[in-house]
Amino acid sequence: MSNQTRAKVVCHMMVTLDGKINGEAYNCDNYEYFGKTYYDVEVRHFPASKVCIIGRKSNEGGIETVTDLPPLPEGTVISREEDFIVPFEEPLEDGTHWNCIVDPRGVFAPKDRILKMDSFPYYDGDRIVSVVTQKQPSDVFLYYLQQKKIPYIFAGDEKLDCAVAVEKLSRYLNEKIIMLHGGPTLNGSFLKDGVIDELSLLQVPIQSNNPADLPLFTSMKEDEILPPLQLNLLACESLQHSGLWLHYEVKK
Repeated sequence: MSNQTRAKVVCHMMVTLDGKINGEAYNCDNYEYFGKTYYDVEVRHFPASKVCIIGRKSNEGGIETVTDLPPLPEGTVISREEDFIVPFEEPLEDGTHWNCIVDPRGVFAPKDRILKMDSFPYYDGDRIVSVVTQKQPSDVFLYYLQQKKIPYIFAGDEKLDCAVAVEKLSRYLNEKIIMLHGGPTLNGSFLKDGVIDELSLLQVPIQSNNPADLPLFTSMKEDEILPPLQLNLLACESLQHSGLWLHYEVKK
């Protein structure tokens, strides 16, 4: 699928002045306001988007999961060539999204197919999708998702292929805009694969200065330096409590 026909990917994140996405970002004054505004900005400026992508680690502790999965019934065959997309035929409730959890190894088994996260409730009601690789998840895990009517797509053989994930979600769901809410390594993977088209940054008025806080992008390899991003400013909006929304286009 060409860049012209796949969905546009917008990396939508909350950041400190020095580009950190956790730690002190959550300790800023008026964080409750900024958390709600993060969601409101997405809905207001990207209303056509019904698909968001998020990493497994970002959901750990927030979404109830199952660790002891039921055994695979004898004689059950799980295909590694076909994505499980039957649940996509059921339309979304108004105001909700397909919330795609990137889980290459297939270890994150939600208890329910409907998202509910007490710590960040703004996306409650979204339908969960699992993005996995072909070889790493067990048959037991994939069968569990099928029984829970949680769709899954294969994106890569043993390693996540971000471009394949975007292409499949664009095609299966006829999407024009996909929102990326990743952690630093997931964002870095999308950056490395060249499938981030825009940045939407809600900048909170705090300077982290904490080297332990995570950056917007990082590589999974310690010695790898990600390519720089050249940007065009598309929009800028002042928010309450000295916040700022910045919308950039990535120069290709």
